[in-house]
Amino acid sequence: MNGKILVAIDSTDASSQALNYVVRLLEKSNGVQFRLFHVLPPIPPELREHGGSEDPDEELALGEKLMEAQSGWVGEAKIKAQPVMDNARAVLMDAGIAAENISTEFSTSAHPSDLVDDIIEAAQAWQCETIVVGRECCSKFADLFHRHVGEELLHKGKGFAIWIVE
Repeated sequence: MNGKILVAIDSTDASSQALNYVVRLLEKSNGVQFRLFHVLPPIPPELREHGGSEDPDEELALGEKLMEAQSGWVGEAKIKAQPVMDNARAVLMDAGIAAENISTEFSTSAHPSDLVDDIIEAAQAWQCETIVVGRECCSKFADLFHRHVGEELLHKGKGFAIWIVE
């Protein structure tokens, strides 16, 4: 293990349980780095695309307006999610994990189906080998696709140690 663990968190009890499990298991491990990856809700359908226009200038303006609306929505979602991220950071720090060994990142998927790919891409970009999720983490994904994030990670996450915490 390279000492880097990405923990997918959201506001569910399952993600809190997963984080607490990791803390109990690794609290005395020096040098382990944690990336808290908060899964934001997907961008609402009405903000994913605009109606379009035959006029190129109007099409450009509509696209810019849509990007601005998406950016605003993501900003608000991050503000709403920040207490969850702050709490997760506090759990790690209370267990003796040094602040410099904790980093954070937010998923900003436009579509719920991109969530697992976002988690994998974040883990690859950070060059970690271990991904941790709670059994019911990201339950909106399971509601939409009748499949749990952990199941999908096991299917797509080749090359990673995937921990699914009950």
